[in-house]
Amino acid sequence: VTKATVVGLRASYSVQATCQALCDEGLSVCVVRECVQDDVPERLKATLDHILPIYAEEVVGWVDFLEGLGMESRVEELRAKYCSAIADCDIAFGCQGDGLQKHFCCTDCKRGGHGRLFCKYLLERPDWRRYPDQKWFQDEFWKEYYCPLGKKVVDFADEPQFSRIAMYLKGRQWLEEKIKILDIAEDHMPETYVIENGEWKGMAPPSDDVAPRALWFVKQADR
Repeated sequence: VTKATVVGLRASYSVQATCQALCDEGLSVCVVRECVQDDVPERLKATLDHILPIYAEEVVGWVDFLEGLGMESRVEELRAKYCSAIADCDIAFGCQGDGLQKHFCCTDCKRGGHGRLFCKYLLERPDWRRYPDQKWFQDEFWKEYYCPLGKKVVDFADEPQFSRIAMYLKGRQWLEEKIKILDIAEDHMPETYVIENGEWKGMAPPSDDVAPRALWFVKQADR
């Protein structure tokens, strides 16, 4: 073995360490850009652009990699299939050659939280369409992440870097964390009691003897 191709997760950790170890053994190292991922996009870009080239003779895209293996026909086949799928979506959503968008597009990237609910409500509007998703990458815990097909930026997605509309707003914790809402709107809320680590924080609620028929709602502070 004289040459090794490296792909994987955690670009600045396992991928970098593997490249360094192979380089120390005297092997020629090649890294395929699209097959390396990291949970921090900025760190991924910095590692691919500046750190991995120190150890790898080549840091190439998947098209150049396949062409280097003599698989030009396979490259064209994959490119045609990929471009066709994206073109079909653009036609369906009114984004054709004239560049005029006739509908708004949203993608549920399966991040959890309110993203799926927002998509559901947006799709009840006649001018919104669901844009298909694709697998983006998988982290070291085998959790899969998704993005719009073709990594397209759509009008709304719960992956912020693919969304024209921001789902997460600065200062949102004052509305999302129930305890913080008490600090700004306590006079406009029902009587609220907070329990933390099994202990009442501040005033404790009345006992069942004092309020035997009280109706209680229990909710996590960050939900």
